[in-house]
Amino acid sequence: GFVSKAIDIAANELIAVATSGEVNQVQLDRAKKSTKSAILMNLESR
Repeated sequence: GFVSKAIDIAANELIAVATSGEVNQVQLDRAKKSTKSAILMNLESR
């Protein structure tokens, strides 16, 4: 479904950022939070 696809895309972006070596823990936490809130908003707006 849409949600699992959104999670896949978000996870891939997190992995791409993490493996580039250009990211620190603060940025990673921020990315996770914004991803989670985006997914929750999509669930609520259905």
